[in-house]
Amino acid sequence: MKKTQFLAIAIAAAALAGNVLAQEKQNEVSLYADMSSTSTGGTSSNTSLIQVSYGKYVAPNIVGKVSYMVMDSDGSKMSDLGLGARYYFKPAGRQGDAVPFAGAGIELVTYNMGGGSSSGTGFGLEGGVALFVSESASIDVRVYTQTVSIDGTNATRTGVNVGTTYRF
Repeated sequence: MKKTQFLAIAIAAAALAGNVLAQEKQNEVSLYADMSSTSTGGTSSNTSLIQVSYGKYVAPNIVGKVSYMVMDSDGSKMSDLGLGARYYFKPAGRQGDAVPFAGAGIELVTYNMGGGSSSGTGFGLEGGVALFVSESASIDVRVYTQTVSIDGTNATRTGVNVGTTYRF
C-alpha cells in the first residue's frame, strides 16, 4: 500500500511540475510613454514619445528585445528601431513583487525636420523596477539615457517614464 501511495504522489508531483514549466512565461510585450528633456549642443527642448517592444526570454532572467519608438520634439519627428536585452534581477514575479531590472540596446534612427530626413545610430541604457500587478502584468518605472548620432551631431536624451509589460 505504501508503494502505491508513493507512486501516486510521485506521478501527481511530476504532472504538477510539468504544468508549472509549461506555464513559464516565454514572451513579453511592453508599452511606454513619457515626456523628457533633450539636450543638443547646449539647447534643450521638450519631447514626448511612445515606445512598444516585444521580448523573448532567452533565460529565466534575460529577455532579448526588439523595439520601435516614435518621438515628437518641438515639431521634429524621430523614430527608431532597436535591438537590446533586459536583465531582471530575479525571475518574473508574483502579484505584489517589485523586480529591479537593467538593460541596454542599439538603435537605427530616422530624424525628420523641416521636410528633410536623416538617419543615424543610437545606444541606450535603462534601469528600473517592474511592479507586478498580476503574475503576467507589471507597471514598470524606469530611468533611461539614449545617445544618438545623426549626420555627425550627437544628442543625449535622459528621462524617467512609466510603462506596462505583459508576459505570456
